[in-house]
Amino acid sequence: VGYYDTAVNLIAMCLDLDSDFRTAYETYQAILSAVKERDVTALERTLNNYYALNNRMDQSIKSLKKYQVSRAVIKCRFRAVKNVGF
Repeated sequence: VGYYDTAVNLIAMCLDLDSDFRTAYETYQAILSAVKERDVTALERTLNNYYALNNRMDQSIKSLKKYQVSRAVIKCRFRAVKNVGF
């Protein structure tokens, strides 16, 4: 019909192809958002709600959980970075 799909439409179509891919993508986006917003609670929630999908993200989440420092330390670091202006 002479129209071009936008990036958002293409991503939506790809996500509809496989529910595990959708879960991995949404988890990745949630982690990015939590880090960008320095939201420790959202990061913890995302990591704790993740379940193994038998893909490459499994190892990444496992590592994030394993090396997760205490919540107080993370908050302190986020505040320090925020105050520096990053």
